Amino acid sequence: MILNFIFVHLNAFILVFWIIFSFIIAFRFFSPLWVKSNNHFISKIIERVRNISYKKLIFITIGINILLGIFLTWGQYHVWATATNYTKMFVKLPLPSAVPIVSYLEWTRHLFFENHLGYFLYYAWGHFWLNIFISFILSSALYFIFKFWESKRGSFDEHGPELFLILSLISGWPGILAFISLGFIFVILFSAYSNFRGVKIVKIEPAFMLLALLLYLLLVFL
Repeated sequence: MILNFIFVHLNAFILVFWIIFSFIIAFRFFSPLWVKSNNHFISKIIERVRNISYKKLIFITIGINILLGIFLTWGQYHVWATATNYTKMFVKLPLPSAVPIVSYLEWTRHLFFENHLGYFLYYAWGHFWLNIFISFILSSALYFIFKFWESKRGSFDEHGPELFLILSLISGWPGILAFISLGFIFVILFSAYSNFRGVKIVKIEPAFMLLALLLYLLLVFL
């Protein structure tokens, strides 16, 4: 009963989880700007958050994506294997030869998809793992571009590229396209507002961090 409830509302659970995690990232990003609190408990929390390394947050984000892919794969298998005789067929069916695979990946048909789980593996790859795989590749590419830019221009905060990598991994595919596209528009508006306030040096990381939070919260109402 509980498992069925989770599966029915899975997208909502995932969205809420990523929103909470994004606020933790924002808490880490903005915590160095906060002064030490007179309250010992709050001060201790702030200090612990400040000490979380971005490297650790990156590995946690990657791990969450992988665990999510595993859970979705298992969940789909469980639903098909326990629903009806018709759906049980999908976890005992090789991938039909009529189903196309791009030519340079045709070798994977014999390796992965001609066994009794072939159709299920093909479905899981196309619906779950492909998006995660693309997200990892595109996020990594953007990270190295930002690192290269930082080495040449030095216009980011110390851990700016790492922050972009985390937010890109959270956005996933194809959400990362909206995040990056709207991000630079948001940066322009943020820079214009900062210049209007007389701020000479404008960092783009706060704009991307605030945009990420706004995008994730907006999805709740869509």
